[in-house]
Amino acid sequence: MSCFGNNDPYETHKAPVSGRAVRQGQEMMNPASDPFMVSAQAAQQSRPRVKVSIIAAKGLPPRGSNHLTHVRCMAKNKKSSEFRTKDSTETINPVFKDGGQWVNRWLQDPLVFRVFDKDNSGMMSSLLASEVCIAQAELRCEQFYPIGLRTWIPLLNPAGIQIPGAYLQVEVQCAGVGKLSCWQKIKSWCRFDLSMARDALVNLPATILAGWYSIIGDPVHDRNKGDMGLLILVPLITFLLLTWLGWILKHFSVVANMLIVGVAFCIALGCILVGVTTHKKSKTPFFALGSLMMIAVILGIVICNYGWNECWRQFWWMHTGHALSGSPSDSASSAESRSDVATLTFQTTGANAASVDATRAAGYRQGDVYCAAPILDPTAAKGDIIRVEYWAIGINCCDDFGSFTCDAARETKGSAGVVMKGGGMPCFDCYTEQFRLAAAKAEGANRMVSSPGALYLRFVETPSTITNLYLAKCCFSIFWSFVLGGILFGFLGFITNYKGFGKTTGGHFPLYHMLDPVRKGRQAPLMHEAEDRKAAAAEAAAQEEADKRFTLVLTPGPNGAMNLASMKPVAETFAG
Repeated sequence: MSCFGNNDPYETHKAPVSGRAVRQGQEMMNPASDPFMVSAQAAQQSRPRVKVSIIAAKGLPPRGSNHLTHVRCMAKNKKSSEFRTKDSTETINPVFKDGGQWVNRWLQDPLVFRVFDKDNSGMMSSLLASEVCIAQAELRCEQFYPIGLRTWIPLLNPAGIQIPGAYLQVEVQCAGVGKLSCWQKIKSWCRFDLSMARDALVNLPATILAGWYSIIGDPVHDRNKGDMGLLILVPLITFLLLTWLGWILKHFSVVANMLIVGVAFCIALGCILVGVTTHKKSKTPFFALGSLMMIAVILGIVICNYGWNECWRQFWWMHTGHALSGSPSDSASSAESRSDVATLTFQTTGANAASVDATRAAGYRQGDVYCAAPILDPTAAKGDIIRVEYWAIGINCCDDFGSFTCDAARETKGSAGVVMKGGGMPCFDCYTEQFRLAAAKAEGANRMVSSPGALYLRFVETPSTITNLYLAKCCFSIFWSFVLGGILFGFLGFITNYKGFGKTTGGHFPLYHMLDPVRKGRQAPLMHEAEDRKAAAAEAAAQEEADKRFTLVLTPGPNGAMNLASMKPVAETFAG
């Protein structure tokens, strides 16, 4: 009889379990199928949470060198939510490589941070020593929720008084905050990105200095910081004097400029010779000073020549060359007879009005397009073969043939030509060959012939346009030469003094000891030292041999005293 009795008349308990019942049982065992479980999980994921990263601290109170530092964080009054960083051996400015942790049981509570110190001087002391809270800080919820925060927060001592210069860098990220407003999104972006940029800028000088000193290494022990100004200023002044005076004196007297360069070279060479001979032991670094002055002289010559050809030569030429007027068809105003002309003013009205013939222009391509177009008047343009006295030139302002738009070639307000010294632009003798080939290309295509000594001009409305352009270039050359000299000789002077180059006991330049008369005799002390070592070894061996010739004997005497006696070896006793 069934144990169910009459309560189960159809004995349904004996029926096989259907697939539907199995599925229902499986669903009941699956937490995701339970509506209450789903709600709990969804609430867990959707509720607000915070992730805290403790990055670094700075300005902590000084402690011993064998101490460890770590930071603890928790939601206020919730001990179970507490977590800590790894220990750092740095006690004043520790850095914590913490990837961040989610704060448990956080319900929009303030975050509490505490900095702990522990003595690690020995095994027993580290086991017995307790952690001591040395600083603390608190972040209120409205400071970081709902957009997060990355900042330095001030630290307080255990009594609640702010520690001067002590800060803790933390980052708080928020999750499950729902949809942010537009203003909150902008504020969140500014907080994360701009605060990181601000921290990077604040720490940038220290980072650069640390990297710089890690590259150059340690300084010499006997350097004199007062010599650094001498090693920087004297070469810098020498460089600027030779450069700036050269740009002026080359216009008036090349010989005077060469004399000044020669004097500076002799002074630099004299300092070098004095530094390696008579004043080798002097506190003034003559050898290093002379070497830097020699570098300043050589660099001054190079920069002076570069600036002279780049802008100063054309600038002086526009102020000293003649300013005349002429016509392209006038035989009395041929280009060959006007080689001393700096500016030419052409007629703009009448039968001999001159202009740039853009239809007869040509461009020579070599990377850039170097353009040349004839300057003609109606009379000069009538011949079967046109004789060209003046060419207007420019760069990247024309096609292979025609379409010349350089400077004021298409303007009608004025017509003046500024003669380019050396036949090129923008500097003296720059791209002269390219402009000549462009002019030859225009000649061959348009039945023209270039006059011997033809002048290459920049066709402008007024000559002051080019004059002001080269004046600006000259002013800029003064500026960049000063910056270049300051950076270069500031670096060379600093590194020379820092490493003690030119000092006998510190570093030295190559061949610094070449003229040292003591160098040949430096082996004598080494030889004497070797002989002394040999003599000491021989003396020790003799003493050891002498000790072997005697035997020390201890015998008991009266009243418990011990008597010491020395006896010669038996072989020597019989020999004696």
